[in-house]
Amino acid sequence: MLCSWLAYTWATQENFFRHSFQHVIYLNMATLTGNLETAVYKSLFSDNFKISINEFWKMLEKKSEKVLLVIDEYDFDSSIDLGDILNGTRLKGCTVLLTARPGTIPQNSFVPDTKWFNLGFSDANIKRCFRTCVSLCDLDNDEFEKLHHLAGRDAWTLRPHLANPMLATMAFAVYNVLRKGTMLREMKTPCDLLQKYGVAMATLYCRKQRIDVIGTEFPDDVISAIDQLDSFAFECMMGNRKSFTSTEVLEETGSDIVLQFGAFTNYPSSQRLKFSCGISMDFLAARHIADMPFEELESTVMRNKMVKLPKYSQVSTF
Repeated sequence: MLCSWLAYTWATQENFFRHSFQHVIYLNMATLTGNLETAVYKSLFSDNFKISINEFWKMLEKKSEKVLLVIDEYDFDSSIDLGDILNGTRLKGCTVLLTARPGTIPQNSFVPDTKWFNLGFSDANIKRCFRTCVSLCDLDNDEFEKLHHLAGRDAWTLRPHLANPMLATMAFAVYNVLRKGTMLREMKTPCDLLQKYGVAMATLYCRKQRIDVIGTEFPDDVISAIDQLDSFAFECMMGNRKSFTSTEVLEETGSDIVLQFGAFTNYPSSQRLKFSCGISMDFLAARHIADMPFEELESTVMRNKMVKLPKYSQVSTF
């Protein structure tokens, strides 16, 4: 019912995530049989439709970043093979929403880490969720007692933002690496947190390389890698790129250090990388824009309508 409702609402309401997806395809796996291409085509179009099967699939591949596949009642034993789509080797840029019966595990596919997202994060119960996270992640309770106490303070202006699990994860990372509770307490906005998260990741890299760091005086190659990461995030945002290989990252940034900052998530099944989350990518892109000379900054913002288009709203805020 949820899958049907999403497809129906997209088709009937003009503003229902139309800016994200041009094509929404609802596939009820319980009713599809035979060849994937033919089965999908027949589920959508009547006989003798003017667009052929090959033309239809070529269109989807060409516009895959604007395609949402809603896959209902998935079963690994289905006669329809979705392996290429789930592994990211076909329709590489598309988004897949998959529902399955309990116990159905897609082989050679993704296994989402749901711990952080099933805790019911909200401004009201963020303190309880922090305590649960410490337990789930096998962390030392004593070490995070100050952070737990801080999460219970209504006056902490950053606290409402930690209802977002990704930002909560970053708060843990900053506290775990930098060991300064006062630093977190002084943060007021997600921008403050993301800035310190970057410092924490750079510090962690230097520790692993046994490089002495005084404050935030990082070596020149680390500073350069951070700048290249900002630039790469900006280029990905402007090019609407969702995934890439490690080789592409190295070629475009010219630094292997970029891969050591925890900015990317690796998907072994497809051998591709993605930014760990949209929040951090938008923040890095915003930093790159902010470092531009004013005339270039103004031109970039105006030319790309960054103050008008919804997809740039978070970048504009940062």
